[in-house]
Amino acid sequence: MVPIEIVIDEFGNKLVDDLKASLKKKGVMYQTQESKLAASIRFRTLPKGDSIVFQLLMPDYAEIRDKGRKPGPVSKEGRKQIEEWGRRKGAGFIEKAYAGMQAKQLEKRKKKQSEAKARNPTRKTWKDLQVPTKVPYNKMKEAFGYGIAMKLKKKGYEGNNFFTDVINDGRIDELKKDLMDYGFKNFKFGLE
Repeated sequence: MVPIEIVIDEFGNKLVDDLKASLKKKGVMYQTQESKLAASIRFRTLPKGDSIVFQLLMPDYAEIRDKGRKPGPVSKEGRKQIEEWGRRKGAGFIEKAYAGMQAKQLEKRKKKQSEAKARNPTRKTWKDLQVPTKVPYNKMKEAFGYGIAMKLKKKGYEGNNFFTDVINDGRIDELKKDLMDYGFKNFKFGLE
């Protein structure tokens, strides 16, 4: 009979590989490489008395990535993390997102201006509305973080179920069966 540690290690390795594949399938990547989240998924087994503890280790934000987030305010620390995420995606990513946000703002401002022109036909001069040309990168990064934070505040974030889909595929029942073959009757699987 194969030692129980090997069974648990095989389970853990397969789980980690499947979670990474699930993230990739759902489009969670860093350019062409695996994401920071995927790179940080790992497991460990620890002896605890006469039993073994299996721990799946992932960053805290993995739960939000999986289950989503309800609409609500984002802290200053959260905004800084969003800015850092944008920086890791690359300067071009932030510049493109910033340009898109500015274009939407310009569209809204032009619409308001045209409504004001209709109300004030006698006014002779109106401001020429344009997208700002040269904006410092740090200002773009801050605006990017603010824009994403406001979107999260209004709409929240719909999770992608990368973990839920993998863990609910019957692998836990299979592991329980394997462990029962080894004499473990009180197997509990929990997430913290």
